[in-house]
Amino acid sequence: MHLGKINGKYVLMIESNTIEFDKGVSPIEFHKPDDLMEIVERISRKSVGDY
Repeated sequence: MHLGKINGKYVLMIESNTIEFDKGVSPIEFHKPDDLMEIVERISRKSVGDY
């Protein structure tokens, strides 16, 4: 796990090769996560104080 700050907000990142839940299926893959850099850019564009 990694903890950082962007624009004064805390960001928690979990680093893992796989994420499995009770039935052996990863709902994370069904969600089709965005690329990490896209997420960081999106958070960075938000102005301080936006929630």
